[in-house]
Amino acid sequence: MKLFLDLPFALNQQFRQKIVSNFKTLSDSYQFILDSVKKHEEKDHAHRAESIDYKNRDVAKELDYQNGRISRLVLGHNGDGMQELRDSRTAIDSSEHEVLSERLSYDLNALNKKADDVTQEVVDARNSHPKLTDRLDQVDDSIENSRDILLSNLDILDSIGQVPTREKSGDTKYPQGFAIDQKNNVFYLVRQTTGSVNDKTIYEYSLEDISLIRQRQLPFDVAGYIEGLAFRHNALNELEFIIPINQHGGAYVVYNFDTNKYSKKIETEMSNKTGIDNNRKYFITVKTDHPNQNTNSKSSGFNIYDLDSVFNQKPKLVRTLNFSRKAVIGDYKIQSFIMIDHTIFLSQGQHTTVTTAIDLEGNVLKRITFDKQDLSSAIGLAKAGVTDEDIFEPEGTYFYRHKGKIYLVELICSQGQACLVRHGFFESGVKVEETTVKGYGIADLPAQNSMLDNGTPTLVFNNKGDILKEIEALEDPGLYFLVCVGKVKNAPYGASTLTGWVYTRSTKATGANADRAIIEVTDISDRKFSTTLDTNRNPAWRDWQQIAGIPVVGDKEIKKLRDITRSGKYYFKADDVRRIEDMPERFVSLGAVIKHEVVSNTFSVQTAYRLNADTGYAAPAVRTIANGELVRESGHTDKYGWRYIQTAQ
Repeated sequence: MKLFLDLPFALNQQFRQKIVSNFKTLSDSYQFILDSVKKHEEKDHAHRAESIDYKNRDVAKELDYQNGRISRLVLGHNGDGMQELRDSRTAIDSSEHEVLSERLSYDLNALNKKADDVTQEVVDARNSHPKLTDRLDQVDDSIENSRDILLSNLDILDSIGQVPTREKSGDTKYPQGFAIDQKNNVFYLVRQTTGSVNDKTIYEYSLEDISLIRQRQLPFDVAGYIEGLAFRHNALNELEFIIPINQHGGAYVVYNFDTNKYSKKIETEMSNKTGIDNNRKYFITVKTDHPNQNTNSKSSGFNIYDLDSVFNQKPKLVRTLNFSRKAVIGDYKIQSFIMIDHTIFLSQGQHTTVTTAIDLEGNVLKRITFDKQDLSSAIGLAKAGVTDEDIFEPEGTYFYRHKGKIYLVELICSQGQACLVRHGFFESGVKVEETTVKGYGIADLPAQNSMLDNGTPTLVFNNKGDILKEIEALEDPGLYFLVCVGKVKNAPYGASTLTGWVYTRSTKATGANADRAIIEVTDISDRKFSTTLDTNRNPAWRDWQQIAGIPVVGDKEIKKLRDITRSGKYYFKADDVRRIEDMPERFVSLGAVIKHEVVSNTFSVQTAYRLNADTGYAAPAVRTIANGELVRESGHTDKYGWRYIQTAQ
C-alpha cells in the first residue's frame, strides 16, 4: 500500500489531491481484503493441499503416499491387469461406467464444455474492459511513490559530474542532448555547431570518472538540432540511437554507433525534440498544431510512441497529449524532457533553467527555477561573481536510478561546463533557494489573470465582463480555471460569484476552422451549470443547463407550480414562463424564480421573483397552498392566486 506521507503545509489543491488519493488507496485496500475473504468463503477449493497439515506431514504428501499404495494394490492384485482395467472405468468426477469407452467419452465431453466456458469468460472480460491494454490508455489513479517524492524535492540538487561544453578550445560545437546508460556505466552527449552545419558528433563518457571513451561524427546530413538521445542495445548488443534529421518535421533514422551505419529515412509525426520514459517503453516527441512548424514557438503537446516500434522503423502512436502553450511553456522554450511515472519533466529556458512537471492531461504540477548563485555552488561551479545575467541553459534531461528510486538529471550548461545535475538526491544534495519564474507569458489573455499554486491559469471576470465573449477570445487550447466576481453578462439566471473551469480546444488544424469550449460553473448556492461554446455553430453557444443542485424547471418537467413537492428555488427561462399556466401574470415576459417552502405535509408557501440578468431578481409575489389548493388571501391576487408585494417594474 502506497500512501502520500509528505503532505504540504498549506491547505491547497495539492494537499486535497493527496488526501483524496490516500483515502482512495485505503478504501481500495479495505475492499480488496473484504473481497479476498468473501472469495475464500465461497471458493470450492480455498486451500492447497500442501498448506494443510496432517499428522507429521502435509495433506498433499499423505495423498501421494496413499495413491501409491492403491496403485500397487491394483497392479499387484492378480497380475493379469483385470483389476487395473476395472479401476480405469472411474471418471474424473468419481462416477462409475460399465465400459472404458463410456468413461473416456464422458470425461472428454466435460473437458470440452469447460474449455468453452473458459473461452466465453475471456471474451466477456475483454468486452467489459476494452481499455485494459496499455498503461497510458487509462491512467492509473495511484501514482508511483518515486514521482511524488521527486516532485516534493526538486530543489535538492547535486552534481554527478561535468564535461566542457566545447570539445576543445576554439571548437564551435555545443551540447544539445544527452542520455545515461547506467547498465554500462556511461553517458552519451551530442554536440553540434548550428542546425545547418553538418558537424554533429556523439560522445561516450564514463560515469565513473567522466573520461571520454569514444566518439563518432554522424555520417549523414542533419538539418536541425538533435535535442534528445533515445538509445538501445540491439540483439547483437550494438548501440543504436534514434536521430531526427529535419529542422522541424518528422523524418528520422536509426543510427548504429558501433557499425557507423544508419537506416533509410522514415517519415512520421515526430520532431527534433525527443525523449523517453523511465521504463523505456515510450518514445516521446513534441507536437505542433501543423506539420513542420517550429517546436520552439508552436509547441502544443506531445506524441507518445511505442519505443520498440520506432527502433524497428514501424512507429506505433500510443497517445497524443495536448496542453495550453501559455500555461505549460510560457516564455521558456522546451530544451529537453523525460517521462517519470506518468509525469513529463521539461527542462526549459535559454538564459535560465526552468524545470516544469506536467501530468498526462497537460496540467502543470510544479514549475521552479533557482537562485543562480545557489545553483552554481550546488553543481560545483564558481559562486563568486555570478549574477542574474549569467547563462544557465538546460540542454538535456534523463533519469537516474539509485536504491530502487528514480531521480531527475538535467544537463545544465554554464561557465564553460556541461553539468549533470541530479534532483532530489539527499545523500549528497543540498537545498537550493527557489526564485520566482518570470515572464510566464499569459499576460495577454483577454481577462485579468492570476495563477493557482500549481501554475494553471485562472480567468477572473468582474461585474462588467461578458463570460462567453471572454472565453470565445481565448487563443490557446487547454484547461482554465474560472472565477466570476459578482454578476457578469451571459451567466446563468440569478447566479452570481461563479467558480468553475473551461476546457477549450481548436479544430482549425483539421480544416474545420472552429473553436470549442466546455464550461462548468458553480454559484454561491452550490448550483452547478454547464454550457458549450462552438464558433462553428449559429448561435455559437447553447443555453445553460443546470446539472446539479436545485433544478431549473421547464414546462416539460412540470405543468403546475402548485405540484412542487420539495423546498427549494426553481428557475425558469423566459420561453418556459410563457407556457406554464401557474406563473404570475406580470412575469410572463421575463425569466422567473419560484422559492418553494414546504411548511408541513399539507401546507406550503411560494414566493415568485422576476429575473433580471443584470440586477438579479425583483418584484416578488406570494401565494399559499394548503392540501393542494390555493388559499385566497385578502388583497389583490391574479387568477393563479399570486398576491403582489410591490408593483412589477
